[in-house]
Amino acid sequence: MRRRQRLAGYSLPVLLTLVAGSSVFADDELAKTLLAVIQAQADALNRGATDDALKTIHPQSPMYQQNAKVLRDMGSAFKLRMQVSDFKLIGVDGDYAFARCSEKATKVSGADYPDNVRDVLEVFRKEDGTWKEWVGVTLSTRFLDTEPKKP
Repeated sequence: MRRRQRLAGYSLPVLLTLVAGSSVFADDELAKTLLAVIQAQADALNRGATDDALKTIHPQSPMYQQNAKVLRDMGSAFKLRMQVSDFKLIGVDGDYAFARCSEKATKVSGADYPDNVRDVLEVFRKEDGTWKEWVGVTLSTRFLDTEPKKP
């Protein structure tokens, strides 16, 4: 009987550790999934594939039409190189997931465009079981070339 009580005493802490560990694993998997959404968007923009980039944005987002116009206008004016870094999952609340990342944009060709790094809060929502960007909010922008260009 004492042996069972001792084992039962260990079961709760072990169980809690396993549950907490699985939560961390689930968070890691969700972070990878959400990062893949933003990375797919950046990769599409790097290829000049605006329609592919739009597939990563939730079509019911209140910003969808505005984003579509901006991305199409950008695609016709210049080519950018987009890089995503410092991705961190913040959490999930109901139907939404939140993450923060850095997004670097550098001009490859085309009209004038200021190279920059944006600190972005990304909000995601599922569409038919697939996470998509709902809205991205720029928290700050750091311009990389603040020196006037010499002719």
